Amino acid sequence: MPTGTPLFITVYDSPVLYDEAKLIELMEEGAKSDRILIAETAAGTIRVDRDYTAKTSKIVLTDKDGNVIKVLKNL
Repeated sequence: MPTGTPLFITVYDSPVLYDEAKLIELMEEGAKSDRILIAETAAGTIRVDRDYTAKTSKIVLTDKDGNVIKVLKNL
C-alpha cells in the first residue's frame, strides 16, 4: 500500500564535470559538517571513511565491492 513516505532524499548539483581535486574538496567540506557525500567516478567511488574508535577520517577511492583502492586525503 503506497504511503507517500520518501525512501531516498538527495540533492542534485548542476551538471558540471568535477576533477578529482574538486571532488576531494567537496568531500572534505561534507565531512566537516557530518554530511554523507559519495561521488561515483569511472575509477570507483570517492567517499569519506570514518574510524570512530581512533577519531580519524580520510577520503578514499573504493572499488565496486567497497574495498579501499587508494587513500586520497587524510583529514
